Amino acid sequence: MVERRRLSCLQIPLCGTSGRQRSSTSGLSESCPALALSGSSPAHPLASATSSLSSSQTETLELEVTAPSDELHAIAKKAVAIYGHVDVLVNNAGFFVGGAIEEFTPQETYDQFNTNLFGPLNVARAFLPYMRARRAGMIAWVGSLASWVPIVNLGVYGSTKIAMRLFSMTLNDEITPFGLRSILFEPGYFRTPFIAPGRSDVSTNRINDYREMCGRAEAALQAVDGNQLGDPEKGAQVMVDFIRGEGQAAGKNVPTVIHLGSDTVRDAARVCNETLQRIDEWGGFRLYRFSRRS
Repeated sequence: MVERRRLSCLQIPLCGTSGRQRSSTSGLSESCPALALSGSSPAHPLASATSSLSSSQTETLELEVTAPSDELHAIAKKAVAIYGHVDVLVNNAGFFVGGAIEEFTPQETYDQFNTNLFGPLNVARAFLPYMRARRAGMIAWVGSLASWVPIVNLGVYGSTKIAMRLFSMTLNDEITPFGLRSILFEPGYFRTPFIAPGRSDVSTNRINDYREMCGRAEAALQAVDGNQLGDPEKGAQVMVDFIRGEGQAAGKNVPTVIHLGSDTVRDAARVCNETLQRIDEWGGFRLYRFSRRS
């Protein structure tokens, strides 16, 4: 349970470098500076992001999300020294590279997972010791609708987000006995620059057989840009309400996973219903292991 008091406002712009591509974010944390960590992107260089976050009420530190563990722990120590503690860590760094799964090189696949998942996990590991010592704190993660549905051209990105869900849920079970929580927000399409031209890259290993398929998928994604259903400011405020247990979350038992947006709710519900139907149809086929009696 998050204490109902004013949160220490510590802004740490996250930058995840990955070969040719610097990380971008969902844009939600950029819409609400009350979040503990936010991300940088090609359209928002780290220096300007740091400048825009600075105010008389905030302290700003820079953090490379894919940095070595000792550097992350050093930043965490420095961050905690500012206010004596960190109430909430929001892991929002991420980016995507377009391409069919076969087209991805091993390095491109690693880079995608390193920025979207491995780096944020290491950041959480750097801050968790301080939260455990206080028996108070929350780790929040920003997932994606893409973790619920297979999206051609975004398969690797979606895979990082579905893995994030299980990491967050398991982490929550592990840290709840210490008075801590891990929650995951899964936003749908919000009107942010995340899918705008120039904010993503494509795999270097293009295969002609996939060109038309991936081209249609990319065109469909670009057609959505600027017309997304979600209002990023409203979405960010909902996140703050759930983190602080106020507003829409006041007096409620906050779930481990929050589906942010009607499109995420729709797709998650459809996948769950299809899973139940599949179990009803095929659940009778079970395999048993029999041991031979001597």
